[in-house]
Amino acid sequence: MIGRDFLKKLFIIMLLTSSILAACQSNEVAQVINRQGDFENLQNLNPFIENVKVGTPDRLHYISYGEEGEEITSKLVFDGNKIKSSLHVGWPTIEEYECETAEKQEFEETISLYLRNCSGDFEGDLELISYPLNSDED
Repeated sequence: MIGRDFLKKLFIIMLLTSSILAACQSNEVAQVINRQGDFENLQNLNPFIENVKVGTPDRLHYISYGEEGEEITSKLVFDGNKIKSSLHVGWPTIEEYECETAEKQEFEETISLYLRNCSGDFEGDLELISYPLNSDED
């Protein structure tokens, strides 16, 4: 028969193990990458847009590379109400603004992601990304 002390120790070990596993879970931010028109991870756009529509907090990083290789990152953080966006070239933040919503719009040959009703360092609607309609999004 299993003793009471053994069960207590087993419970504590299981509790500690589950706490450690929970702390080690990945908290990575979804990314979309644009290398001079060669897009990666376009499938990460739809979950972000859907989460904005239903009010679920989410984050997305859009990373593009300039002609000379400089990294330009738009960090989008949706808090359940507004999208907070910051634009970084290299390390420093160069623009910050808040937007009401994100919307994907399909045109004849392209799809664009817009941030709508922005205020801050940028005012109005912003086309964040545009990619060819035939790109692998799914």
